[in-house]
Amino acid sequence: MRRIALIIISLCLFENIAFSSSYYIDSRSGNDLNKGVNISKPWRSLKNVNLLKFNAGDSILFKRGSVFNGQLVLNLEGEKGALIVVGAYGDTSLPFPQINGAGDKKYTLLLNNPAYCKVSQLEITNNGENRAAGRVGVYIKAEDSGERFDVTLDDLVIRDVNGSLAKEEGAGGGIFWENKGSKVKSRFVGLTIQNCHIINCGRNGIYSGGYASRDKWHPNLKILISHNLIESVPGDGIVPIGCDGAVIEYNVMRNCPDILSPNEAAAGIWPWSCDNTIIQYNEVSGHNAKWDGQGFDSDYNCHNTIIQYNYSHDNAGGFLLVCNDGNSLGKSWNKGTLKSTVRYNISVNDGIRNYPTKQSGWFTPVLHITGPVKNTTISNNLIVQYPKENDSIDSRILKMGDWGNKWPENTQFKNNIFYADSGLKSKFDFGGDINTSFIGNSFLGDFENQPQGTDLTISKKNICEILQSKSIEAKISRLKKLFDEPEQEYQSFHPGELWLDDQGNHINAHGGGILYYQGKYYWFGEHKSANTSQALVGVRCYSSSDLYHWKNEGVALSVEENNKLSPIAKGCTIERPKVIYNAVTKQFVMYFHLELKGQGYHAAQVGIAVSNDMKGPYKFVKSLRPNAGIWPVNMNQDQRTSRLTANDFKEWWTPEWRTAIVDGLFVRRDFEGGQMSRDMTLFVDDDGKAYHIYSSEDNLTIHIAELTNDYLNYTGKYVRLFPGGHNEAPALFKKEGKYYLITSGCTGWAPNAARSAVASSIWGPWETLGNPCRGEGSELTFSSQSTCIFPVHGEKKSFIFMADRWNPKNHLDGRYVWLPISFENGKPIIKWAKEWDKYVFD
Repeated sequence: MRRIALIIISLCLFENIAFSSSYYIDSRSGNDLNKGVNISKPWRSLKNVNLLKFNAGDSILFKRGSVFNGQLVLNLEGEKGALIVVGAYGDTSLPFPQINGAGDKKYTLLLNNPAYCKVSQLEITNNGENRAAGRVGVYIKAEDSGERFDVTLDDLVIRDVNGSLAKEEGAGGGIFWENKGSKVKSRFVGLTIQNCHIINCGRNGIYSGGYASRDKWHPNLKILISHNLIESVPGDGIVPIGCDGAVIEYNVMRNCPDILSPNEAAAGIWPWSCDNTIIQYNEVSGHNAKWDGQGFDSDYNCHNTIIQYNYSHDNAGGFLLVCNDGNSLGKSWNKGTLKSTVRYNISVNDGIRNYPTKQSGWFTPVLHITGPVKNTTISNNLIVQYPKENDSIDSRILKMGDWGNKWPENTQFKNNIFYADSGLKSKFDFGGDINTSFIGNSFLGDFENQPQGTDLTISKKNICEILQSKSIEAKISRLKKLFDEPEQEYQSFHPGELWLDDQGNHINAHGGGILYYQGKYYWFGEHKSANTSQALVGVRCYSSSDLYHWKNEGVALSVEENNKLSPIAKGCTIERPKVIYNAVTKQFVMYFHLELKGQGYHAAQVGIAVSNDMKGPYKFVKSLRPNAGIWPVNMNQDQRTSRLTANDFKEWWTPEWRTAIVDGLFVRRDFEGGQMSRDMTLFVDDDGKAYHIYSSEDNLTIHIAELTNDYLNYTGKYVRLFPGGHNEAPALFKKEGKYYLITSGCTGWAPNAARSAVASSIWGPWETLGNPCRGEGSELTFSSQSTCIFPVHGEKKSFIFMADRWNPKNHLDGRYVWLPISFENGKPIIKWAKEWDKYVFD
């Protein structure tokens, strides 16, 4: 009975997917006559996938290294809390599963009226014999189907799509999404395209279609296009159409080939007929369209566009276009381009087209404001021009134009820095523009028709310091300081948003933990690098007195750069560091999940370091697997003496295998060398006893192990929680005599639903409580994963849930989700809040 009860508990942890299925497809060893639901008996081709109707919670998994020919046509309609997931399985060292469309249809992957679904880790091509109009890699369509919620494309590679290079023919490109319908107006409410690599696609990168006309206005909502890399795309990079509130951030577009015809206009990132678009922290370079060719644009029929914190450089047509067509102004499809805001951007060496355009001869102004655009504000930007390749190239820094015989109105230039390097004579070119004003701008260099300047002293050295900063965030931070802008004053928490430290950099303390000591909070976390999850620096420490503003205290634990034999040699993996204070020894003790350099996740060890100073430096003491040669106290004699071994099971995940896991199959496997220790946290109880809580047994079971009085070893007493439940990311806290545990499932870098449990003793028994999260995004823990729960003001009455939003495409840009914990009917509840402050605890 005990065994059955434990299995039931484990299955309850998967309540949202209890009746779902996983389907496996392997192009090398599969067979389409199989049922496809057993990992050892997969399908072989796309045929069965295209025929089957999938249910909420299902997974469609293609084996890495597989190559498929044809089209993948999916009708995915999951449910809130039970997404349909399309992705990859198998050896992570192998390439993504590849689907080659060969140009046979206009798409290789079609998502037809999708909802509550996620597609990731596929490689898509669609290269026909000749270019074709409308040919794309991925086509996402909402038609006559109402509102389509929560669709995500993540970590896809879309390459070699030879669509038409002519916009009027229908173009082509990497990802195209549209909403339409003559019977039922349709739109996306929650479409995310992130971490994708789009390369060698014609004409465009990520673009769309929708209800763009104001008399048929039905905009898409909650559109996020983030952290994508677009390369070797000659046309438009990212273009949302018919959206309200779209956010386009942290994308890179570069190396655009000059292959469009002279008739084609294209630019990097820009909205068309959209409201309230935010375009931020993007980088566009090397755009070479023969007309336009700017990095950024606020275009036709757009209202309240914000273009901020971007980096534009070496674009043939310039940095910025703000435009509208006077010929159609006032018609149902064109209510004007209004209230564009362009601020805190950096433009370097834009406007370098070295041949005349068909439309206007030598034309490459850095800023082009044209047509009936109204109330545009351009402020606090840095515009840097260098000498041109030859004297014929347009050297204007600004051109005000009259598209459709109408001029811009009420354009304000405020607090910008215009810099023309020696040897260049730049120019401001005005015309019939109405009420253009310049306030507080700085001019360095030789400018014809220069507006009135300011007394602000800016030097070339100041500009060089900005440009030498590595990240966009660092460049913008230095730019703000140049204007004597105050440091970010936080008065509240903004979960998931950029969080700057005292030096103006995004806080770099991932998978971290908080220790409150002598009136201050100390935040220890993984120092991440952009392109690798390996530890190249170590563990960083920050301090704060109010939880809003954090001072960078430096590296608390450094990796070993000169000792390749050290367990913490540079290139190892250090995750989830936690620090506790031992009041007896007066030492600060750090534990962390450690994987040895070059061994992947095979080592599964815990690392231990100590310091006499909270901020470090910490001295590495040892690494090990816990409790070697010791049985868990809640593992009975029959389980300890069972003769079953892992070699007795040819397949994982069968009912027999699951039962064996519950009975300690992997505990016996690892008995001599110690139990695996991966995701972890530390907890100090009221009596000063400390505990190490970690994911063990190949992430299938949580262990809680008691530490010795000096916190540097194990007493040998430990228990197993939820055997076979597949839990990681543990965070434990105590309130009013009860212990609460929050964990996550195991889905790699991808988020999943949080889990919670309660016990009256830390040794158990533990009772599961379900998902503690409430509100928008609760089914995926608000796109994050738990790392720590800590008391506010050093008391144990109010608690903050601390989680990470991982970003495997740029680990440095992982975000933090902090939310207050409340209680309902004795259960911890975590409610989503876009913004909140500590007064919620009053």
